[in-house]
Amino acid sequence: MKKIIEIYKLEELPVKLEAEEETHKIYYFYHKGSVEKPSIQLILNCKNSLLELKGALIADSRDKVTLSTNTIHITGENAARVHIKTVLSGKSIFSFTGMIRINKGASLSDSFLQQDNLVVSPDAICNSTPQLEIEDDNVKASHGVTVGSFDSSQIFYMKSRGLSEQTARDIISESFLADVYKENSKSVMSKLNIKSLI
Repeated sequence: MKKIIEIYKLEELPVKLEAEEETHKIYYFYHKGSVEKPSIQLILNCKNSLLELKGALIADSRDKVTLSTNTIHITGENAARVHIKTVLSGKSIFSFTGMIRINKGASLSDSFLQQDNLVVSPDAICNSTPQLEIEDDNVKASHGVTVGSFDSSQIFYMKSRGLSEQTARDIISESFLADVYKENSKSVMSKLNIKSLI
């Protein structure tokens, strides 16, 4: 299967991402600050394809971030993956809606949505709503959302090794976000011309 990787700042990411037969397409995105992005459509209208959307978002101060994804399996025998991570601090507000829709006749579709949030301020607000609409029986579809904060034992350990609390928090936040890019994190950061994700 041919592999295609595309990397964008969120505001430049196309709002319609289409699968291609015999192709594994990965779209990476990154954003820091406020943004209201029109719904990102992942369209699977061919067999033997894999379409992925992976992104990291940072919101601070009074940033407002509104984002939605809509994965639509028109035909079957294909797969989609959406994984989005956020670090929320200050009085930021993050609102996310993620839909997976599998049409009737799109059997053997395989779709997954994961949205993870690291909320590091008591004043930050996280609203994350995953949704499923399944019209065919022979499919796999699932979603997950996590919301958490810093692990005090990790902070303690890093401070015991001579790091300041802020440095420890920065390292944990960076690692949390970098995980969404996995083995391509250096390529993503180089393409976006950034030295740090936080």
